[in-house]
Amino acid sequence: MHLSESDGQHQPQSSEDDVPARPQKQEADSTVPNEELLAIMREAAMHFEKEFEFETAITECSTSDQLFAAVYAAFEEMQRRNPELFWISGVHPSVTLYGDNAELGQTAKVDFNFRDAFSGMQPEEMFREMKQEAARILESAPKTGSDYEKALFVHDYLVEHTAYDLQGSLQDGFQLCHTAYGALVKHSAVCMGYAAAYQYLLRELGVHCMYASGTVKESARSSLSLQSDGGHAWNCVELDGEYYWVDVTWDDPLDKNGQEIGGPVKHEYCFVDDNKIFETRILSEEYADLPVCQSMKLNDQLMEADRKNAGK
Repeated sequence: MHLSESDGQHQPQSSEDDVPARPQKQEADSTVPNEELLAIMREAAMHFEKEFEFETAITECSTSDQLFAAVYAAFEEMQRRNPELFWISGVHPSVTLYGDNAELGQTAKVDFNFRDAFSGMQPEEMFREMKQEAARILESAPKTGSDYEKALFVHDYLVEHTAYDLQGSLQDGFQLCHTAYGALVKHSAVCMGYAAAYQYLLRELGVHCMYASGTVKESARSSLSLQSDGGHAWNCVELDGEYYWVDVTWDDPLDKNGQEIGGPVKHEYCFVDDNKIFETRILSEEYADLPVCQSMKLNDQLMEADRKNAGK
């Protein structure tokens, strides 16, 4: 098990005793994303546009504050659904106001903030590399199999072909190791990269997978290979109408020196329930709306198979 100092976001500040493992979503933070605005925003992002305009009428907002809230809600949802858009770090909306009542103009403009952490590498080329590598990986995936088979294939592929980036985990700021690009193209990532790559590959296979982040409990950190502030990321996947947690990073363990252990793929954190996952972590409030995971049946099967294979 291992973490990065910058792996998690929006970490809880209270003690473990004060914070439930699965916090309640705050009503004030529950702005429903406008799907039409979200589609326009994603289209612009996918074409590497640094700014775009949209008709304010689609949001049904009457004030600039409401419109800004709608833009930020759409952007947050785009980030949650589209881990491949790793080069965009934020948005800056602006509007024209008319009349004494500060009435909204007909159009608004949004500027994307592009990351500058890629040492001169162009996002267009990086995205093309990542898509090509994803296509190559998925050629071997069980396309006609069940969602379970697809989700297990991607889990095992990432464990076998991605190394935990120990050096990257110790650096400040956003790095390639925090992205799906890092995991898939460079084969090196921290937990954010593992989780982003897992979500991206499963979406390409038509499997509903979500990203999650939070903080590992202080009581669990003593067993981790790396010391950190506890930030961590993992996934939630839907299989046959049930939801399961998947933590690819913690199934790709390091030894006490931070080196890959190797050996057969483990599945301790593959398809687990709330009870298992929240033994060791607290979910960030921004992901409090993720589905409850109630079943361990798939994990039980995998762990039994692992035990049998270990005994051979």
